Amino acid sequence: MTSLQTTGKPADRVNLFFVSEGYTESERSKFLADAARIFGVILGSDNQKLNSRHHEYRAFFNVSAIFVPSKETGIGDSLKGETVETIFNAATFGSSALDSSMWFFSAHPA
Repeated sequence: MTSLQTTGKPADRVNLFFVSEGYTESERSKFLADAARIFGVILGSDNQKLNSRHHEYRAFFNVSAIFVPSKETGIGDSLKGETVETIFNAATFGSSALDSSMWFFSAHPA
């Protein structure tokens, strides 16, 4: 797990994790760069149209990237019957716009 931003104790923050899917071991640095870039889009001040005032809450987020290598690059397409051997077996449904994916979720310790 690689920390992209730590602003406080996990119990006092929103904890956002980017989890790799469709990135091979040799693409680790690409995944980390993609995670940092997407974090910037989600909570950055540059994209006002997308995130409005969300960037004002950036200081309340701890953000980490969890890299789990896949055997193959990319993700499958269920509608086309295309499969790619990945760690989580993710697939799109008719969209060819994704080469790989990241999953986002927030966890708050009990």
